[in-house]
Amino acid sequence: MRYTQLGAVLTVMVSMSFAAAPQLFAQERHAELLLQRANHAEQVEGDLEQAISLYRDLVEEHGDVRPVAASALLRLGLCYEKLGRDEAANAYERLLAEYGDQNEVVTEARARLVALQHLAQTNDVASITTRLVLREMNADWFAITPDGRDAVLTDYESGDLALRDIVSGRIRLLTEGASWDEPW
Repeated sequence: MRYTQLGAVLTVMVSMSFAAAPQLFAQERHAELLLQRANHAEQVEGDLEQAISLYRDLVEEHGDVRPVAASALLRLGLCYEKLGRDEAANAYERLLAEYGDQNEVVTEARARLVALQHLAQTNDVASITTRLVLREMNADWFAITPDGRDAVLTDYESGDLALRDIVSGRIRLLTEGASWDEPW
């Protein structure tokens, strides 16, 4: 009788684990989709505030999906860094404290923390700023000038080489009279 009860308990436990598996898979899949959505907002749309909101929500709602939540915290810290906000270190520290078993992202978070600490110790105020340079225009741009003021481009309307002032949007032709009909 004792073995029969044990067998019944084991059967129920195994059945419950198989019943829970689809739900766990669905939760992991949903968390991964949220991570992709946040990555898209950050890296494709350049909307860091939206990405931050999505990463935060993901960690709060799906913190038990450890690899995804750890990746979200890392990306959250990187977004804060791009915006020059102090919360970056908090995101990295939380990642290390709560998701220390996620080796790949932990390694990157530690490196980012060291870099942030170095900046704080040296009082180095120089930082990298991310900004949208050109959203749309009728030209291919080749490079940004060293002073960051102009984009070097080919004007599609005239075929001439030109500079576009990034702030004002004014285009100054460097050559005149080029034609798309002429052979190279």
